[in-house]
Amino acid sequence: MRVPLFSIVPLFISSIAVAQTNPTETNYTGVIKQYFYDGKRIRSETPYLKGEKNGVVKVYYENGKVFSETPFTHGRADGAAKEYSKSGKVEKVTPYNMGYETGTEKGYYENGTLEYTHDYVENVLTGVSREYYRNGIMMSEALYKDGEKDGIESVYDEDGKLKSETIYKEGKALSTRHFDKNGKEIK
Repeated sequence: MRVPLFSIVPLFISSIAVAQTNPTETNYTGVIKQYFYDGKRIRSETPYLKGEKNGVVKVYYENGKVFSETPFTHGRADGAAKEYSKSGKVEKVTPYNMGYETGTEKGYYENGTLEYTHDYVENVLTGVSREYYRNGIMMSEALYKDGEKDGIESVYDEDGKLKSETIYKEGKALSTRHFDKNGKEIK
């Protein structure tokens, strides 16, 4: 099971009053701001409603730009979580449904072109996974079931021509075929 980045990022609270209060135990409503070591620059903002994260949790780079935004409802990630590069461009969009990664996660190159798409159902890679070259041409496409490759994986060259096909069953490769630049099978 993947651990969301926002749950393991070390954060530091500069307010003594907030540090002594556990928002989940006190039914806290409001926004808790955490700061970098200098105590001036905001590291994160976490909105609470009746002791639960509720609203968009924001985490910042030291340069002040947003690193990530994750919407929460009733204490669970719910909606499209976004991660950004230090220059402010979207790097990844991850859909959540009541705490579970569910839907198509998308990753982007710095130039904004699509780098990959992965389908998830309740935190498990299930469905189609695609990776792309920087020029936008598909690099590979694979089918997943319960977190393992299950079906045909196709791999392409930078011109979009098929290089190989591998058949998987429950994560194990059963057979592979390779192709030359003209699409003819190499035996």
